[in-house]
Amino acid sequence: MGWTRNCSNTISSEHFISENVLSILNPKSVRISGAAWTPTEQSLDLPLTGLQANILCTRHNSALSPLDTLAGKLFRAVDGIYENLSRPRLSRRPIWHLFSGEELELWLLKTVLGFFHANVLSQNGRKIAEAQEIMNPAIEAAYRTGYLAEPCGMYVQKNTTTLVQRRVLDFTSLSDERGERVVGCQLRIGGITTRFIIDPGMTDRDLFIRDYSYRPDYLLYEGRGRRHWIVLTWPPRQSRRAVRFEITG
Repeated sequence: MGWTRNCSNTISSEHFISENVLSILNPKSVRISGAAWTPTEQSLDLPLTGLQANILCTRHNSALSPLDTLAGKLFRAVDGIYENLSRPRLSRRPIWHLFSGEELELWLLKTVLGFFHANVLSQNGRKIAEAQEIMNPAIEAAYRTGYLAEPCGMYVQKNTTTLVQRRVLDFTSLSDERGERVVGCQLRIGGITTRFIIDPGMTDRDLFIRDYSYRPDYLLYEGRGRRHWIVLTWPPRQSRRAVRFEITG
């Protein structure tokens, strides 16, 4: 955030993916692969304290903490939905959860920037932060307005009908054709697979987002004759979009 020229003088240790989200997956440790310091095609179990980096000043760490809080509440709700639908219950009453889609995207933006500046991502044996850039006008505009302009934003994989692994976390950065710029990421967490685009100039975007729903209004979870809905708020638009998850076990 140094480009804002609004940093405090003290650097704070920051989880490059929110601790309250990581603790939902596992309260003690997380299995990591694909990082610059993990062996090729191998994974390591690291304590949550091992996923920190000195990448934010205390002012911006505090200012951005509500995004971490929102993400924690959302994925805790998703985990509770899986828990509820995995067990027989007499009630057939649908349950609704409401979250801000705009704030969720800002958390995703914070996450991809965190992974990049923590210098933990590698590609072909080289650290991405040493070979690529990430900032662009769309990110700068989001800082001022609190909103990512189309076609940037969150694309969610449609209609998952197999047993999802709700406590798996997988992060992959996406680069442009020349390998000079990070244009987005793919994040799988809580059984939700998201492709998140941060560069409006990304080429072949239509091929990349096939079978994905852009900024869905509803995430519908079904199992054992019951339904849970997560509602995501977005600016007004004509059509409504939903992604369905069938919980099979």
